[in-house]
Amino acid sequence: MNKLTKPIILGSSSQTRFDLLSRLGLPFSVVSPDIDESPLPDEPPQELVLRLARQKAYRVAEKISQSSAIIISSDELLVNLSKDPSKTMGKPNTKERAISQLMESRDCLLCFYTSLCVYDYDNSGEGALHSDVIPTKVKFRDFCKTEVKRVVEIDNPLSCAGAFRSEGLSVSLCEQISEQEPGALMGLPLITLSHFLRNCQ
Repeated sequence: MNKLTKPIILGSSSQTRFDLLSRLGLPFSVVSPDIDESPLPDEPPQELVLRLARQKAYRVAEKISQSSAIIISSDELLVNLSKDPSKTMGKPNTKERAISQLMESRDCLLCFYTSLCVYDYDNSGEGALHSDVIPTKVKFRDFCKTEVKRVVEIDNPLSCAGAFRSEGLSVSLCEQISEQEPGALMGLPLITLSHFLRNCQ
């Protein structure tokens, strides 16, 4: 990877994304973007998740005092391909909702859409935006509510899309994961990120 001359900022309050970015061995700081994540009317899931990642990057650019920076942001949504592919499933925020989301996924094929945005920010208006959406398909097995309650109690996946924490006990609910690249399912696709960073100044 080329030596980066601008400071790197992770536009996320996620500890998992922090840990994933740390794997690249690059110094970075963190700024929480704090945006409205509500979907637009009839907005397709892939467009929604990409828009949110871009909005996070733009919001961080508004908040920082640096004249230039490389801002990394991401978002994740999932859809149930076995039921309604147009309906997104986000963070549960409560244990009750987490249990409900996982039960909805039972014996179903889901697709997690992870968006990534790298904003090579320059306040002169010359900044470049690199972004993409990486899909990951997950096939859930048939399971019972008792199993789900235990997973939620141990994983506490309240901030995970669909209440699925792939690095935790949630993986025991799966039959198969078709992952395109490492890190995507956890919220930060590292191969695509490394490619984008090589294109930054």
